[in-house]
Amino acid sequence: DHGQLDEHPGTHKNELMALSANHGAIYKEFESMTHMERDSAFKAVAIENMKKYPTKYMKNTFSNVGRFLFNYPISYRYQNMNAYGYLIPNMFIVVLFLLVLFPAFLARRTIPFEIKGALVFVFIYGGGMILMGGKARYFVMMVPGIFVFLSYIFTNILALNWKKPPLKT
Repeated sequence: DHGQLDEHPGTHKNELMALSANHGAIYKEFESMTHMERDSAFKAVAIENMKKYPTKYMKNTFSNVGRFLFNYPISYRYQNMNAYGYLIPNMFIVVLFLLVLFPAFLARRTIPFEIKGALVFVFIYGGGMILMGGKARYFVMMVPGIFVFLSYIFTNILALNWKKPPLKT
Protein backbone atom coordinates (compact mmCIF):
# COMPACT_ATOMS: atom_id res chain seq x y z
CA ASP A 1 0.00 0.00 0.00
CA HIS A 2 1.55 3.29 -1.12
CA GLY A 3 -0.37 5.21 1.54
CA GLN A 4 1.67 3.58 4.30
CA LEU A 5 4.95 4.41 2.57
CA ASP A 6 4.05 8.09 2.40
CA GLU A 7 4.02 8.36 6.20
CA HIS A 8 7.73 7.56 6.47
CA PRO A 9 10.51 10.10 5.90
CA GLY A 10 12.51 9.54 2.74
CA THR A 11 9.51 8.52 0.64
CA HIS A 12 8.75 10.14 -2.67
CA LYS A 13 5.70 12.08 -1.42
CA ASN A 14 7.55 13.54 1.59
CA GLU A 15 10.51 14.51 -0.56
CA LEU A 16 8.21 16.37 -2.97
CA MET A 17 6.54 18.09 -0.03
CA ALA A 18 9.96 19.20 1.28
CA LEU A 19 10.94 20.46 -2.17
CA SER A 20 7.68 22.37 -2.40
CA ALA A 21 8.09 23.85 1.08
CA ASN A 22 11.65 25.00 0.32
CA HIS A 23 11.26 26.14 -3.28
CA GLY A 24 7.56 26.06 -4.21
CA ALA A 25 7.00 29.81 -3.98
CA ILE A 26 9.84 30.52 -6.38
CA TYR A 27 8.56 27.99 -8.91
CA LYS A 28 5.05 29.46 -8.75
CA GLU A 29 6.41 32.98 -9.13
CA PHE A 30 8.33 32.02 -12.29
CA GLU A 31 5.53 29.86 -13.74
CA SER A 32 4.24 32.45 -16.21
CA MET A 33 7.69 33.35 -17.57
CA THR A 34 9.15 32.11 -20.83
CA HIS A 35 11.89 29.51 -20.63
CA MET A 36 14.61 32.11 -21.19
CA GLU A 37 13.18 34.49 -18.59
CA ARG A 38 12.75 31.64 -16.11
CA ASP A 39 16.34 30.51 -16.65
CA SER A 40 17.65 34.03 -16.01
CA ALA A 41 15.43 34.40 -12.93
CA PHE A 42 16.61 31.06 -11.50
CA LYS A 43 20.23 32.08 -12.06
CA ALA A 44 19.64 35.38 -10.26
CA VAL A 45 18.03 33.60 -7.29
CA ALA A 46 20.88 31.07 -7.22
CA ILE A 47 23.54 33.79 -7.13
CA GLU A 48 21.61 35.65 -4.44
CA ASN A 49 21.38 32.48 -2.35
CA MET A 50 25.10 31.79 -2.81
CA LYS A 51 25.90 35.21 -1.41
CA LYS A 52 23.29 34.99 1.36
CA TYR A 53 24.15 31.45 2.51
CA PRO A 54 27.84 30.79 1.71
CA THR A 55 28.17 27.89 4.18
CA LYS A 56 25.14 26.14 2.74
CA TYR A 57 26.53 26.74 -0.77
CA MET A 58 29.87 25.18 0.22
CA LYS A 59 28.08 22.17 1.72
CA ASN A 60 26.04 21.82 -1.45
CA THR A 61 29.19 22.14 -3.57
CA PHE A 62 30.78 19.32 -1.57
CA SER A 63 27.67 17.22 -2.19
CA ASN A 64 27.91 18.12 -5.89
CA VAL A 65 31.24 16.27 -6.05
CA GLY A 66 29.45 13.07 -5.03
CA ARG A 67 26.55 13.78 -7.39
CA PHE A 68 28.92 14.56 -10.24
CA LEU A 69 31.09 11.48 -9.83
CA PHE A 70 28.66 8.91 -8.43
CA ASN A 71 25.09 10.26 -8.75
CA TYR A 72 24.79 10.34 -4.96
CA PRO A 73 23.34 12.01 -2.85
CA ILE A 74 20.32 13.30 -4.74
CA SER A 75 18.24 15.83 -2.82
CA TYR A 76 14.46 15.57 -2.71
CA ARG A 77 14.47 12.24 -4.53
CA TYR A 78 13.83 8.71 -3.41
CA GLN A 79 17.13 6.82 -3.68
CA ASN A 80 16.92 3.74 -5.86
CA MET A 81 19.11 1.24 -7.69
CA ASN A 82 19.78 3.67 -10.58
CA ALA A 83 22.68 5.16 -8.61
CA TYR A 84 24.65 1.96 -9.22
CA GLY A 85 24.56 2.65 -12.98
CA TYR A 86 26.91 5.56 -12.35
CA LEU A 87 28.55 4.45 -9.12
CA ILE A 88 30.15 1.22 -10.33
CA PRO A 89 31.72 2.35 -13.64
CA ASN A 90 32.68 5.79 -12.34
CA MET A 91 34.30 4.24 -9.28
CA PHE A 92 36.75 2.37 -11.52
CA ILE A 93 37.49 5.47 -13.60
CA VAL A 94 38.06 7.70 -10.57
CA VAL A 95 40.23 5.15 -8.73
CA LEU A 96 42.39 4.47 -11.81
CA PHE A 97 42.73 8.21 -12.40
CA LEU A 98 43.80 8.86 -8.81
CA LEU A 99 46.27 5.96 -8.88
CA VAL A 100 48.10 7.29 -11.95
CA LEU A 101 48.30 10.92 -10.84
CA PHE A 102 51.55 10.49 -8.92
CA PRO A 103 53.42 8.57 -11.67
CA ALA A 104 52.06 11.08 -14.20
CA PHE A 105 53.30 13.97 -12.08
CA LEU A 106 56.77 12.41 -11.93
CA ALA A 107 56.80 11.99 -15.71
CA ARG A 108 55.02 15.26 -16.50
CA ARG A 109 57.77 16.48 -18.85
CA THR A 110 57.33 13.47 -21.11
CA ILE A 111 53.55 13.81 -21.47
CA PRO A 112 52.65 15.50 -24.79
CA PHE A 113 51.17 18.98 -24.71
CA GLU A 114 47.93 17.75 -26.32
CA ILE A 115 47.26 15.29 -23.53
CA LYS A 116 48.05 17.91 -20.89
CA GLY A 117 45.69 20.29 -22.71
CA ALA A 118 42.91 17.70 -22.71
CA LEU A 119 43.47 17.15 -19.00
CA VAL A 120 43.33 20.89 -18.28
CA PHE A 121 40.02 21.05 -20.17
CA VAL A 122 38.74 18.07 -18.14
CA PHE A 123 39.62 19.80 -14.85
CA ILE A 124 38.14 23.17 -15.86
CA TYR A 125 34.96 21.55 -17.14
CA GLY A 126 34.64 19.30 -14.07
CA GLY A 127 35.24 22.16 -11.66
CA GLY A 128 32.62 24.30 -13.36
CA MET A 129 30.06 21.51 -13.34
CA ILE A 130 30.67 20.83 -9.66
CA LEU A 131 30.28 24.50 -8.74
CA MET A 132 27.04 24.97 -10.65
CA GLY A 133 25.23 21.68 -10.12
CA GLY A 134 26.97 18.35 -10.27
CA LYS A 135 24.98 15.77 -12.15
CA ALA A 136 26.47 12.41 -13.04
CA ARG A 137 25.48 12.76 -16.68
CA TYR A 138 27.93 15.69 -16.97
CA PHE A 139 30.80 13.47 -15.83
CA VAL A 140 30.25 11.35 -18.94
CA MET A 141 31.53 14.29 -21.02
CA MET A 142 34.89 14.05 -19.24
CA VAL A 143 35.39 10.33 -19.75
CA PRO A 144 36.98 10.51 -23.23
CA GLY A 145 39.60 13.00 -22.00
CA ILE A 146 40.28 10.89 -18.92
CA PHE A 147 40.58 7.73 -21.06
CA VAL A 148 43.08 9.42 -23.38
CA PHE A 149 45.15 10.42 -20.36
CA LEU A 150 44.88 6.96 -18.75
CA SER A 151 45.74 5.25 -22.04
CA TYR A 152 48.85 7.34 -22.49
CA ILE A 153 50.00 6.76 -18.92
CA PHE A 154 49.40 3.00 -19.06
CA THR A 155 51.10 2.59 -22.45
CA ASN A 156 54.01 5.01 -22.11
CA ILE A 157 54.78 5.61 -18.46
CA LEU A 158 53.72 2.62 -16.40
CA ALA A 159 54.96 -0.87 -17.15
CA LEU A 160 53.47 -4.03 -15.79
CA ASN A 161 55.85 -6.94 -15.46
CA TRP A 162 54.12 -10.26 -15.21
CA LYS A 163 56.45 -12.84 -13.80
CA LYS A 164 55.83 -16.51 -13.52
CA PRO A 165 56.34 -17.84 -10.04
CA PRO A 166 59.34 -20.15 -9.86
CA LEU A 167 58.55 -23.83 -10.10
CA LYS A 168 59.04 -25.72 -6.90
CA THR A 169 61.23 -28.78 -7.28
